[in-house]
Amino acid sequence: MFQILVVVDEQMILNGIKLIIEEILSFPFSISVLSANGVPSAMNLLTHASADLVITDIRMPLMDGFCMIDKLNECNYSGDIAILTSHADFEYAQKAVKYGILDFLLKPISESALQELIEKSYSRKTKRLDQEHNNQLLNILNLTLYGLSPAELLLSDHVFCDYFPYQYITVIIISGVSQEINESQIKEELSTYYTLIYIFQLQGKSEILLLCNRPKYLAKSEAIKKSLLTLYPTAHIGISLNS
Repeated sequence: MFQILVVVDEQMILNGIKLIIEEILSFPFSISVLSANGVPSAMNLLTHASADLVITDIRMPLMDGFCMIDKLNECNYSGDIAILTSHADFEYAQKAVKYGILDFLLKPISESALQELIEKSYSRKTKRLDQEHNNQLLNILNLTLYGLSPAELLLSDHVFCDYFPYQYITVIIISGVSQEINESQIKEELSTYYTLIYIFQLQGKSEILLLCNRPKYLAKSEAIKKSLLTLYPTAHIGISLNS
């Protein structure tokens, strides 16, 4: 779910933006829209909800868009921020660049510009999550290779369980691999045995490391080796006991 928070003090504009996003625009991903008619109500919303993209008006009474950005930065907000401004205020709004905002939306709002903004922010969120996922997998690989503890890698039990939700973990090493690996083929061969499979090609070595996870105990090492040898007939394969 991609969540957007719109902060505008004029109720008609606020309702209009919400309507455009929810009823007129079309996206290949799920969207939820929160709305607030000022900075205090927006920050109150964020105490019990999250937002991937905040669209805030630049001109609001009492607390303006810059105040909104300051408060988000104080909370270490990690999503995107876009500024809603008029042509008359554009130069004033440009100083928001130093705050690291994603983009500007000019009034009256163009539907195509709004669509482009949301798609851009969604793409950035996807890349951030992919990077976090890759970093966590790298931590898990280091844990496996070097015997480091989850605590040493700042890897919480909760995160570890997210990646390995089932009881039994098996480590498989395929060495002497000369050709380029095909991850989908490996996963297809082992899908009968394991529910989750993570694949790492060790740099500078002709070795592949597999971390496999399943809910039930498995003792079919020879069958697994035969399956992998259909892909890598000259390789040497080592399989750990279920742990």
